[in-house]
This record gives sequence, structure tokens and C-alpha cells, in this order.
Amino acid sequence: MNKATTGEEASQFGASALKMRVGAAVGALLQSTAGAVLASWRWRNAFDELNWQIGLEDCLWAFCLSWVVLSLRAAAGFFGFGATLNPSTLSRRSSRCCCPDPSSRSANAA
Repeated sequence: MNKATTGEEASQFGASALKMRVGAAVGALLQSTAGAVLASWRWRNAFDELNWQIGLEDCLWAFCLSWVVLSLRAAAGFFGFGATLNPSTLSRRSSRCCCPDPSSRSANAA
């Protein structure tokens, strides 16, 4: 069997690609956090009363809109609409997984 087509080789390649993507995401997160901290430090005293009030109003609008959206999402989940979060849907071997469970193969073979 060709070494490139074995399942073990493919899973190792997939794991390394996943590690690279996670590493890139963590790097981007650290860079954006550092940029936000530096920008906040740079402009910490460069605002007036109008900017302060506009910032407070923007925070209020962001809170109110997220509260409405998250409340609607919670109500939909409570009444059975949409996806619900439970351990079976969060596990690697959920019912929606396209890969069959290895234990089911042995039960079918017997």
C-alpha cells in the first residue's frame, strides 16, 4: 500500500494542518490584542466630553442589541427551535457525524 494513502499518514497530515491553523489563529489573536492595548494606551487621554458620551451611548446600543439577539436565541432554544447545546451534540462522535463509530462496525460484523 502506498504510504501517502494510509489512514495514519492522512491523520498525521490533518493534525499538523490543524496545529498550523490554530497557531496562526493564536498569533493573529495576540497581535490584535497587542494592537488594541497599544492604541488604547496611546489615546487614553485624547478624548473630550462629546466622545465620552458617544462612547457610552454606543456601549448601551451594543448591549441592548446583543441582549435582544441572545434573548431571542435563548427563547428559540427553550421552545425547541434551532440547535440545542448538550453533551451528545458537542462530542466528537455525535449522531450528525459523517464517520461511523468504530464500535458499530464490530457489532454489525458479528
